Amino acid sequence: RLIHESMEEGIVMIIFVNGPPGSGKTTAVNYLYTTVSNSAVYKMSWPLMHALPALLQIEPDAWHKIYQHYKNTAIFKDKSPRQLLIMLSDFLNVHFGNDTLGHIACLGLKRLIFKHAIIDIGFTAEALPITEQYQCVCLQLERPGCSFENDSREYLDCDKLGIPVKKISNRHDLDMFHEQLAAYVKELGI
Repeated sequence: RLIHESMEEGIVMIIFVNGPPGSGKTTAVNYLYTTVSNSAVYKMSWPLMHALPALLQIEPDAWHKIYQHYKNTAIFKDKSPRQLLIMLSDFLNVHFGNDTLGHIACLGLKRLIFKHAIIDIGFTAEALPITEQYQCVCLQLERPGCSFENDSREYLDCDKLGIPVKKISNRHDLDMFHEQLAAYVKELGI
């Protein structure tokens, strides 16, 4: 979707989508994006995905293909693209604070010309700066067999963030999952 330097109305609501790997976050984000009018998707990894190829002197289009096909294969100093992104994120967290990507997201969100932004997010510290500037809600997904084990991400601490949370158990087929998401959109009134 388009990005514009100066907004007249700005974002009305941020929908955080949160859950362990395999819980249906991408499906939920895509559903919300196509269902919620005047919406855009913002990915917390975008700043890293733009910075890393520049550091490695790789053209953005080539980087996208490398990441898609070799995400977990060593490409530089015995590190995979995924490992390199995590290392870059860790560097930012150590040197600038673990809320850095949240502050960077706020800069990017200010440029969106849409009323709703949908963000797949996995760290409470990164969500905090966003909740301080925008009205936010959280959709937390659960699915049997899916957990944050061996993953640095977590369920957002919505009490700490002071935002409402809706939990959906994604344990049925895709149609039922879409019905649950549709009910959530209706509940939000968007």
